[in-house]
Amino acid sequence: MTRKVGLMIGREESFPAAFVDEVNRPNVGTVLDIAHIPWGQDEVLFITQLDRVIHVHLSDADESRLHLPLTQGERNLVRVLAALHDFQDAIALEGFSISSGVELARWNKAQFEELWRASVESVATT
Repeated sequence: MTRKVGLMIGREESFPAAFVDEVNRPNVGTVLDIAHIPWGQDEVLFITQLDRVIHVHLSDADESRLHLPLTQGERNLVRVLAALHDFQDAIALEGFSISSGVELARWNKAQFEELWRASVESVATT
């Protein structure tokens, strides 16, 4: 049996956007890191302006801290996930803290499930 193996190459949004267009390959796109969205910008508007998002790093943030556990910062993660409701590729949960480990993984998973349900409901009512 033959297995097909592929490689995706993603540029973080801080890397020049022209890279994706210049390379012009279906396996090259943008990695959206929610924590890195510039503070004060509308998260949904930022997301809709990105070209070919192929992977998402999901964590929370506030003005001075990045990659917080989900719901421990000030990002509107329900709106973010609603904006990604058609996204079909991987979303990596990236929130961490000094006391990381299995309990934090469980926390992030449970928070993601609640946020996802709320985002689906918000998409259904719009």
